[in-house]
Amino acid sequence: MIGTHAPKLFSSKVKQSALNADIIAEVPKYYICSRTISMRKKYWALPLSAAEIGIYREMAKFERENQPKKVPSIEDPRLVKQLLMPFKKSYVSVSPVPSCGVLHEISQRGFENKIFPLYRRIIQPTIAAWSSHGEMLLEQKGKIALLIKSLRHFTKNKKSISEYLTIRCRVEKMNVSSGMTTVLFPSITAIGGAVHTIERAVNKKLDFAVGFKNLGFTTSGGLGNALKGKKVIPQLILDEITATADIIILLKLERGASEEEKQEVLRYLQNNPLSRIAGGTTWEYSAYLAKYDDNYTFIVDRSKDVEKELEQEGIDALDVAFDKYKNKGKINEKTGVFEITEKTSMIINHTGYAFLEKPRIRTNARNNYPHAWVEPVFSLVEQEKFSKRVFWTRKEKKFGVVFRSPLNISG
Repeated sequence: MIGTHAPKLFSSKVKQSALNADIIAEVPKYYICSRTISMRKKYWALPLSAAEIGIYREMAKFERENQPKKVPSIEDPRLVKQLLMPFKKSYVSVSPVPSCGVLHEISQRGFENKIFPLYRRIIQPTIAAWSSHGEMLLEQKGKIALLIKSLRHFTKNKKSISEYLTIRCRVEKMNVSSGMTTVLFPSITAIGGAVHTIERAVNKKLDFAVGFKNLGFTTSGGLGNALKGKKVIPQLILDEITATADIIILLKLERGASEEEKQEVLRYLQNNPLSRIAGGTTWEYSAYLAKYDDNYTFIVDRSKDVEKELEQEGIDALDVAFDKYKNKGKINEKTGVFEITEKTSMIINHTGYAFLEKPRIRTNARNNYPHAWVEPVFSLVEQEKFSKRVFWTRKEKKFGVVFRSPLNISG
C-alpha cells in the first residue's frame, strides 16, 4: 500500500499495516512534525509484504496522492506498542508510529546542509532485507540519520530560593534515542510518563524538571533471523539507543499548594520508589524536599526561540532547529577539515503526540480504553544549568498532547 506512517520502519518483525493519514488538527509551527514542516516526499510504498514493494514504488506522485486514506486496526497486538496517555479526564491508549516524511527530511536536510555532528545509524545491515522496512529505509540503504551531542557540564549554581520535591537516582540503560531522531537525552514524553504515575497516585498536577550527570551511552540491539523461506536472512533488531546516568527530577505543585500537600506527595515518593524511568532501571533512589543546590544539566524548552525565528518567510521549524543545533566553524583551506570554533548545546527532543485519528473503541486496545494512532512531535531544546526555565508541564490540545515550558509561548 501507499502510506505516510510506518509501524515496521524500525523492526520488520512487526506485522502491522502502514497508515495513510494526516494529523487531525493544526499544530503550532514551532513544533516539528508532518503538519508543520515541508517534506519532499510524503507518500511512500509501505506494503505489509516486501514482495509487493516494487508494484507500489512504480506509482507516480499524483497516483500516490490519490490513494485512499487508511487507518488500520491493531493487527499485531504483541508487537504494536501501546501507551496510556491522560486525555480529557480519562485515558487513551495510543500507538506511536513514525512519519517517514519527517525522518527522511531530517536525513536529507542534514546531509544537504552539511549539518555537523550527524550520526548515521544502521537499522538493517542486510541489503536483501531493506525493503522489509518499507520504501524510506530502502532509499536510505538501511540507515537513518540522528542528531547527536555530548552532555554539557556546568559549574555549581547558587542554592535555589524555593524548595522542590526532589528525586535522585542512577538509571541504567534508559532509552535516549528520542523517537530515533537524536542521541543524548530520553524523551520528555518518557519522563512525563514517569511523573504521571506519581500524579495519578497522589491526585495532583505536577510540573517537572529533569537533570543529568555522568551520562554514558550504550546500544541496545541484537541479531535475529528471518526464518521463512529457503534462505535464512540475518536481520538487526534495533529498538533504541541507551545510556546510563545520574538523574535528578524536581517536582513542583500548582501555585498555592500547602506544606501539608507537599509532605503528602513526599511520603508517597519515599514509600513508592520509581523502579523504571525511560525504560531504564533505577538504583540508589532517594526522595526529599529541599532547595536545589547542585550542578546537573537540565533540558530546557526552546520553542519560544523557534517561534520568533519563524517570523522570517521561507523556513520551517526544522530549518530553525538545524541552524541552532549545528556546531559553528569553517573548513581549513589547507587540510580541508571542518574546524569547530563554537559548540552549541541545542538539540531536538520528542515532547508530544499528535492524533492521526480521533480515539475510538478498537479490538486489542489496552485495557479497553479508546485507541488512537499518534505521530511523535518534536521540539527544540537546550542544555542549561538550573533556572526557572527548566520546568515542563503537560498540555492537552485539539491535535494531541504535548509537554512544554509553563512560561509564556503562544499556542
